[in-house]
Amino acid sequence: MASIEAEFTEERAMLIQRLIKSTKVHSVDKANHAFIWLSDMEVLRGMVRHAESGTYSANQVALSIRAGPHVVKQLKSWLARRTSKSDTDEAADVEPATPSTPSTPIPATGESPQSSPTTPSKRKTSKSESPSPTKIPRLTNPGLQRSKTAKDIAKARDNGRCVVTQMGEPVQICHIYHHSMGKKTEGERDEFWGLLLAFWPVDKIEQWKNDIFGPKGTEIPQNLLCLSNIVHDLWSKARLAFEPVEITADGTSLTIRFWWLPGTKLYGRVALCDPPSLPASLKASPLNAKLWNCETDAPIYSGETIVLTTTDPVAMPLPSFELLHMQWMLTRVAALCGAADVSDEDLEDEDFWSGDEIASPIPEALPPTLAESSLSQLPERPRRSKLPRSFDRQATSGENRPPTHYPRVSSKVRELAATDDTSDVPSGHLSD
Repeated sequence: MASIEAEFTEERAMLIQRLIKSTKVHSVDKANHAFIWLSDMEVLRGMVRHAESGTYSANQVALSIRAGPHVVKQLKSWLARRTSKSDTDEAADVEPATPSTPSTPIPATGESPQSSPTTPSKRKTSKSESPSPTKIPRLTNPGLQRSKTAKDIAKARDNGRCVVTQMGEPVQICHIYHHSMGKKTEGERDEFWGLLLAFWPVDKIEQWKNDIFGPKGTEIPQNLLCLSNIVHDLWSKARLAFEPVEITADGTSLTIRFWWLPGTKLYGRVALCDPPSLPASLKASPLNAKLWNCETDAPIYSGETIVLTTTDPVAMPLPSFELLHMQWMLTRVAALCGAADVSDEDLEDEDFWSGDEIASPIPEALPPTLAESSLSQLPERPRRSKLPRSFDRQATSGENRPPTHYPRVSSKVRELAATDDTSDVPSGHLSD
């Protein structure tokens, strides 16, 4: 039977228990919770081995599984969602299947035919003048221009119909890896791929990259799907996702599985040991949006298979299996943490993350040399640890006060110092 949570195995649960024991991290934000439970198994095994290798390594892993606003922003970028409270839902990153009719051109001299005494006339332009900024295409890099050829190929391959509902109109040509991602700076793209490298192996990341970093970038038929406007809007809100199941060796048939996804809010923390909730029997979106097959009038429920075909896998290639797999992973993560519905204003609000203070792991037993030291030998001003700002919110404005995690260690030292004989400790044992 098909499962939307095939990754939630007994081995993964045991590895996460070991991760909790070694890092002392029992609860995390919803974004990292979803990433860890959907991450590649070999990467998770490596993370656990590293955390168990020593206290310093455990601290590294503990800090790495704490998400900040930038992680959720990367998920929002993947979904191509607007991030401001004042914004309406972003127009989907699509090409309409039928081009819109161009507006009536403005004469080179004289007023617009629409002008009237109560309507300001449009400015006169001469042939020698360059177009106004509003007439200049927003994308000026030829490598990023939308490809009409790719759009037409995808439309012909999918018979101009939504591959989910078989609706003939309105239909949009939609990107799997969004066109807007290709417009980001190199640093922004590196940050996005760096996040994925924390949870998936290098070879998998390279497979995903290979399908979108060619000469034509995102503008290839393998990165395009025909979807109705409502299906694509729900997809961009992480209300549904497509699981790639199988592609034939000759590339003429691709089977995908449709899944409705649950809704949630980003606020709050969850127990790391508890698997996310991904119901397999959903029949609608969280706000009761429903879909039907327009040919059979049958409702579309979670688990339904969809078969995409092509008569010419060379001239009209099917959507990329690897890009669909990337979409399958990231869209579920976005749904499980509510990334599509949180604004940048919330993410930048300190109160939003105020309950997410980092609990730095403390060794179960102090090193013998430190346990034998007297309290008077501890340095008066320990070096400040290079930790995220969330540590500094509790720090005093006084320059000489130690970091907030230090008193937890010193209390242990005080306890041990009260019971142990420290008279034989060599002079200067704790000096730098």
